[in-house]
Amino acid sequence: METPFFVLKIKKSPTRGNRIGIIISTAVEKDASRRNFWKRQTKAIFKLLPNANTDLLIIFSKNIKKCTSRKFKEAFLNATSDLNPSFKTELITHQ
Repeated sequence: METPFFVLKIKKSPTRGNRIGIIISTAVEKDASRRNFWKRQTKAIFKLLPNANTDLLIIFSKNIKKCTSRKFKEAFLNATSDLNPSFKTELITHQ
């Protein structure tokens, strides 16, 4: 799954529970505090996902500099909506 802000790779996990890998290089964002900000945002949204025994790898692109945290959350939830299609509508109605 590819969005303007990141590439998301999804694979079934042999272990119980979801796992995530986050890649945001210094070529994408030079400022360490901003890289950590996006990692924290990703982990916070990741915790909202239903348990689907899935491994997720998110690779950020340079366009993340143009992104707001709200746009990122929408893009991430849309990209992961195939894990549980009803989850996206549930999350939107409970906000």
